[in-house]
Amino acid sequence: MRIRTLLAAGAIALLPLGAAACGGGDDAPATTAATPAPPAPPPPPPPADPESPRTQPIEGTTGPGGRVVPPGPWDPGGLTGIVNQLTKQLGYRPSFLEIGAYDSYAFFEVQDKRIPRNVDQYTWRDGQITGPVPVRLSGNIRDLPANLFTARDVNLAAVPRLVRRGNQIPIEGSQTGGVLIKRFLPFSPEIRFFVNVSGTRESKQLRANARGRVTEII
Repeated sequence: MRIRTLLAAGAIALLPLGAAACGGGDDAPATTAATPAPPAPPPPPPPADPESPRTQPIEGTTGPGGRVVPPGPWDPGGLTGIVNQLTKQLGYRPSFLEIGAYDSYAFFEVQDKRIPRNVDQYTWRDGQITGPVPVRLSGNIRDLPANLFTARDVNLAAVPRLVRRGNQIPIEGSQTGGVLIKRFLPFSPEIRFFVNVSGTRESKQLRANARGRVTEII
C-alpha cells in the first residue's frame, strides 16, 4: 500500500514522491534552479533505448511466437493508449493524483469516482492493467481536489521526447529512469513532468510544464 500526503497550494512542505490538454511546444534552453527536487522513486529496471520519432502512434509490434506486444509508456502514443485502456476499464474518465511512466510499466493513482475520498493505484504492464490497490492518504482530505488532474490537462504525447531529452543530458552515462506527472505542490498548483536521470557519477532531474516544454534541469 502506498502512502501519500495531500497538500494545499501554499503549504510549506515537500510532496512525497509516490503514484493529461494541449500540444507540446519546442524545448527551450534549460536553466538551473534552486527549487528542491522531489525524492526519486526506487529505480526501475534499466530502460531500453527509445525509438526514433514516429508521425503516427504505433499499434504494437510482433514479439516471440507471434505475440503482439502493445506500445509501452515511452513509445509514441503509448501512454495515451494506456490511459484510454484504463478509462475503458474503469468506466469513467479518471482524475489522477500522480502518473508514473517507465520503460516497461506505468502506474496511476486514481480518485475513486464512487467514493471520492478514496484513491487507488492501477499498474499497466505487458498490455494488462492490474488493481485497484488502496492508497493511504495523509493530510486534509479536503485538499484532495487541488492535487488532482485529468489526461486532458497534460500533454501525454510529450513523454517519448522528454525521455530522449533526459538521455541527452550531458552527464556521464546519462539514462532516463522514469517520468512522473503530478502537480508541483506546495510550490505551484501547475502540473509538471519530473524526469529522473541517472548517470555513473551524478543524477539530474529534468522538469517540464504541462505542455511538455522543458523549464529547468537541476
